[in-house]
Amino acid sequence: MARRSIRLLLGALSALALGMMVRAALQGWEELRSADAAISWGWFALSVVFAAASMVWIAVRWQAVLVMCGCPVPMRLTVPMYFAGEIGKYVPGGIWPVVGRGELAVRRGAGSRSAVYRAVLLSMIYLILGGLVVAALVWAVALGDGLPLRWWALVLVALPVGLVALIPGVADWGAGIVRRLAPRLADSLVLPPLRTSVVMVVSYVPAWLLIVVSMLCTSKAVGVVAGWSVVATAATIPWLIGMFVIPAPGGLGAREAVVGSVLVGV
Repeated sequence: MARRSIRLLLGALSALALGMMVRAALQGWEELRSADAAISWGWFALSVVFAAASMVWIAVRWQAVLVMCGCPVPMRLTVPMYFAGEIGKYVPGGIWPVVGRGELAVRRGAGSRSAVYRAVLLSMIYLILGGLVVAALVWAVALGDGLPLRWWALVLVALPVGLVALIPGVADWGAGIVRRLAPRLADSLVLPPLRTSVVMVVSYVPAWLLIVVSMLCTSKAVGVVAGWSVVATAATIPWLIGMFVIPAPGGLGAREAVVGSVLVGV
């Protein structure tokens, strides 16, 4: 009965997310149609290839985190589960990607619910920190290329905070607070040794570099005139901000607003 309820919930969330995406596309259809003639489809196709490669790499790294947490899942199952679970991020509320991926993995027999959810949360932490590393580097170059200092750069403050939080003593202190507030969640936030976490964070960097290349191809496709460092900044910081804006489904709206702010500020 519980499994059927979960299946119905995931189905409902998928339908809601799909409906919201279709609605957004229909609302902007006239604008998209008028811009169609100006798009270079060769560059656009390359952009899609690099974007897909980045998502597959993130799924591959999730499989590594699952194994680290004692949940050995074959790669042939991990990648489809990742993409299916990510549909949930287009539903308002930041919890749905976690629930989507977590429940799919539990249903596949990956491991206990606490171990699986630990792997999902850790993979998201490592993904965000890896993105912050790349964003900090490209933003530093973009500043040198004349990009104005703007409010959206404040998201990079999360990088030193996150890196410090990986230190075992600090992590244990934070877990103690969480344990008092939400005992069930505390077990999912137990961090591995610092060295392991740093290696995992670095392992997510290639995914973000692929995202940067995808954005560069997109800028070529639509004729954006900007330096590579500025476009790379628009590929990283807005996406990260979208992850922190929990009420927005998939960061939609907030992410695009920051992309415009980055590129218009050139």
